Amino acid sequence: MDSIRFDVWGRTNRVIPAAAVCFVVVAALVAPLPANACSTFMLQHGNELPRLMHANWMQFVLDNSASLDDAINSTNEVVLDGWTWHYFLGDADGNTATLAFIDGEVVVHRGASMPVPGPFNTPYDREMDILEYFDGFGGEYQPDLEDPEVPRFVKTAVMVRDYDPATDAVDYGLWMLDTLKVLDVPEWSILIDARRRDVYFKTRINPAVKRFSMNSIDFSNRGPTLVLDMDFESAEGASDLEKPPSGVGFDVGDRLQPMSTEDVRGLLTAVTEMPGIPQEFFTGGGLTVGEFIDRFAGHHLRAATTAAPPARCACHPDQPARAFSAAS
Repeated sequence: MDSIRFDVWGRTNRVIPAAAVCFVVVAALVAPLPANACSTFMLQHGNELPRLMHANWMQFVLDNSASLDDAINSTNEVVLDGWTWHYFLGDADGNTATLAFIDGEVVVHRGASMPVPGPFNTPYDREMDILEYFDGFGGEYQPDLEDPEVPRFVKTAVMVRDYDPATDAVDYGLWMLDTLKVLDVPEWSILIDARRRDVYFKTRINPAVKRFSMNSIDFSNRGPTLVLDMDFESAEGASDLEKPPSGVGFDVGDRLQPMSTEDVRGLLTAVTEMPGIPQEFFTGGGLTVGEFIDRFAGHHLRAATTAAPPARCACHPDQPARAFSAAS
C-alpha cells in the first residue's frame, strides 16, 4: 500500500510521502486521522497479541488494509499503546467510519450510524445528541456558521447537507476547513481528494494552498522516502510554482526531496526536548531516550528493504509486532 504522512511536530512540519504514519492509502483508504484524546485503548487482549504504538498501528493499517473492513478488523490483530486518540477512516468510494476505543471496547460508526462524516473532540454519539438541538436536525437553535459557540460537528453537518454538487469540491472543502477554525488560523489545513489522489495543504506561516498528486510519486520500495517542509515557499514566492488545471493550489510535487537519517534524528531530538512531553513517553519498555531516537531515526530506511524483519514497538521492545514497512 502507499501512504502519505503529515508530521505534527513543531515548525519542522513535513509532508512525507511513503513514510510512517498517517495519510492516504492507494486502495484508497484515507488513513486514520487522530481526532481527539477522549478514548481509551482496548485492554481485553492483555499480552496475548502484539503491542503497537498508536502511530505504528496507523502505518500498519496503511500497509495492510484495502478497505474499511480491513482497517476495522485490524484492531483484533494488535493491542494499541500510546496516546488515547480516536480515528476517522474513508475510502475513494466515499465510505467513511469512525473508530474509537472506549472502556476497553472498539466502537465503530459507519453507514447509517454515521450520518455526519466528521469526528471532533467528543464521542460520536454525544455529538449526534447535541446536533438534535439545532434547526434542521430536530431542534430550534439556529446553526450559525459564523458563531464560535456552535459546535464544529454541527457546522460540519450543515455544510455537508448544503453542498451543491455543481460547486468545485476542492474549493468547498477548503472553505469548510476555514469555516471550522476555532479561534484563530490553524497551524495547518489539509484536504485530500481520494478519488483523484490529489493532496492539498496550507499552513499558518505560508497560507498559499499547495498541492501534489500521489499519481506522480513512486511508492515502490525502489525509491527513498521523500520529504518537504510544509511551510515551503519558493525563493521567488509562489510565482514559479505550477498551478494545476483546476486552478487550486501550487504544485510542489517536484520539490519533494529524499529523507536522510540525520534529518529524522534532528527532528526526534527536538521532539524529546519539547516542554510538556513526559520522558516516560520515550523511555517505556526500558528504553533510554537515545535508544528511542536510534530506533526511529532509521525507520524510513525500511522503505528500501524488500524483506524487513518484524518491527518491534519502541515502547515495548520485548514484544515483536507484525512485519510492516514504512513505505510499501
